[in-house]
Amino acid sequence: MSTIRSVFPVLFILIFSSWSSVVVASDEGSEEPLSITSNELISESQWSQLFSISESVYDVKNFSGLIYSPFGDFDPLYDPIPLGPENLYDLSAIHRTGLVIIQSKGVDMTDLMQLLYSHDLPIIDTLPDSALIVRLPTDNILGSISLLEKSEHVRWIGELPIAWRVSQELVDLSGRGGIILDLDIIPASDIDSNELLELEMNLKMPKI
Repeated sequence: MSTIRSVFPVLFILIFSSWSSVVVASDEGSEEPLSITSNELISESQWSQLFSISESVYDVKNFSGLIYSPFGDFDPLYDPIPLGPENLYDLSAIHRTGLVIIQSKGVDMTDLMQLLYSHDLPIIDTLPDSALIVRLPTDNILGSISLLEKSEHVRWIGELPIAWRVSQELVDLSGRGGIILDLDIIPASDIDSNELLELEMNLKMPKI
């Protein structure tokens, strides 16, 4: 019983000590007590500091006009595109794959991407600086290129060299016989299940 009796005074002190910081008694001459919560004790200047809107400024990267390829950077308006090793060059690749490089006119490629989406042209990958790898319909390559070249958002468009799709570690081994390799093949993101099956069959087919 002595333990229980000793608890009540402690509870009494805790309860009234917590209320003492919240309720402020009025003067004897006032009719109503004035209650001030702890939140109201924060000054207006403190609230303005808490909810003030800060502005952040970031420098936008300048547009270089360069495309960075596995075989060196170049400006497509002034420099020849690096094709890679001759034994990896395929003159008809664009007509088989429809893969092209499209360079934007600025670092913000939002308008260019919206243009491609509006024509249902899938974006396969991005290339620094401000360029995209896009697949055009193989049955209308020239028409699609002509349409895109007229856009104000397109700086340059050209075919994607086959050598760019091969790992740098394999480029030096291309054309050399008697080498057994364990390769990982990553299909493009836009091919469907039937195309995946066709790819699998082509890989299993013995080369004569």
